[in-house]
Amino acid sequence: MIIMIVQALDNSERLKEKMETLGGRHEIYGVSGSDYIAFTNALCDTMEIVLSKSFTPPVRDAWYKVMGDMAIFMQNAGKQAKLEPLKAVMHRKVKKDGEWRVSMITANLDAVYIYHDDKRQKLRTTIPFSEITDIQYLDNNSVNTAPFLFGFALEISTRDSQVCFCCETQEQQLHWIYELNWRIQAVHRIWKEAEDTTESNDAKTGRKTGKIKKKTETKKIQKLTKNHLKFSFFINLLLISCMKLVLL
Repeated sequence: MIIMIVQALDNSERLKEKMETLGGRHEIYGVSGSDYIAFTNALCDTMEIVLSKSFTPPVRDAWYKVMGDMAIFMQNAGKQAKLEPLKAVMHRKVKKDGEWRVSMITANLDAVYIYHDDKRQKLRTTIPFSEITDIQYLDNNSVNTAPFLFGFALEISTRDSQVCFCCETQEQQLHWIYELNWRIQAVHRIWKEAEDTTESNDAKTGRKTGKIKKKTETKKIQKLTKNHLKFSFFINLLLISCMKLVLL
């Protein structure tokens, strides 16, 4: 994360986009304000140990300010992604007759919601991100009956066929694919780590535990998030050590 931020310092728009995505991801992971503070303290303490006298009080203050501003921005971006879902009017391909019908599509941090019309008056279906296995680009060559040139298709683990959407512009197509991708990746990462933990516990006890209750799963996800933060701390320590060796 630190390297990405430094590389994007000369491109404010790219930095803003990356920070917004990170904020949304951390909101999905369940990272709290105290976790941001703990990470900042660990990072600055590590740099002080590694850089020694070079890590002067002004440098330390500067890092605290940068990390503090980043934390505030990421938390606000995460809350905004949670409270203000993506939404757009698109054409959706109907499976039973192959026609394209206008629908309102929205997406928060958990799922995609498809409404029967463009006024969000009647919800047709909900597609959880945990069930989306892939996103594919659509163009006029792959779907020649589409009303516009651009679109995307969702591969759903619980369905036999793709769910296809047609976008009016390429900009809308790229925006939705990007936004859906990071949400799907974050959700899948949580569930994969939870499944790996469950399988490990099953192997140790010699029995299958069955389906985990939602409350228990939430606690495991929170624990995995904290482990992820600790892992990030050691990665940053390694990177800083390598930077010091290069400088020497």
